[in-house]
Amino acid sequence: MRFLITIIAFLMVGCGSTPNRDDYAKHVNVVGETFFREHALTFSFEQSDKIDLRGIHNRDDSTASTHILYQGGAGLVGMFAQVGAHAAFVNSSRNAKLKEEQERANDKILPLINLVDDITLYSLLGNNQPSFVEANEMSNDTLRLKPIFFSNEKMNQLILKLVVWLPNEKGETKKPRYQNMIQVFSPTLSHAEQVLFIDDNKDDLKQMMSSQLNTAIHILQSDLTGKYSTLNKPQRTFTVLRNNKSKVVRGSVVDKKCGFQIVQNLHSWYVAFPEETQPHPNIMALNNQC
Repeated sequence: MRFLITIIAFLMVGCGSTPNRDDYAKHVNVVGETFFREHALTFSFEQSDKIDLRGIHNRDDSTASTHILYQGGAGLVGMFAQVGAHAAFVNSSRNAKLKEEQERANDKILPLINLVDDITLYSLLGNNQPSFVEANEMSNDTLRLKPIFFSNEKMNQLILKLVVWLPNEKGETKKPRYQNMIQVFSPTLSHAEQVLFIDDNKDDLKQMMSSQLNTAIHILQSDLTGKYSTLNKPQRTFTVLRNNKSKVVRGSVVDKKCGFQIVQNLHSWYVAFPEETQPHPNIMALNNQC
């Protein structure tokens, strides 16, 4: 019995130990690759048209070990209650730590956050504006998009994470018919480019965000219309620069768009980064190709 309780306690704490992250999505597709016709896809932004820009922070959510002495006299039900309370406490502590890390990271990129304050997501859409629908016009076949932009501390690279999902036929989002995540990495800017990037006219910043968002929407459209389903590309290992550190991506090249090379990784997520054919990619090179 003690062994059983120990195992159950371990599982309950383990299940409750990972905080929820709104920039993560497990791949789900129960509608098939050809659910949408070429120009039938519509989407709306989740919650707000305001740009969500965050600093890149440490993902380590570990906390100091908390030793809890469980009271055995409460019986098996009481034991479960104590284990559940402990799991909730650990989860809450880790969420609090991640929140503090995010706030510190945001403070380091305040110049960029202040610049995007009056830029709307809709203004970034360009040719994709006809596919956008207002919140009061959404149907169960309207894709929900949640774009989150991240900047490193030096403010010389942006990373877009686009979380997308399609609710089920009843409009419920807990069991979506489609769900995925698309990441678009900008090139790392030189010092001269970075100075222009954060100047008051916002043009370069807005163009970069627009290029990333529309590249992500292109990837989403291609995935849902089946353009990537017939490809048979060998898997390769790629190195992507993230926050001035090399990040390894394993997957297959499925497309090229706006100066980005697009890879489907082993999780079925899509990752777009500057093409290898560009020895010194920069913000203007990418913008000119869109």
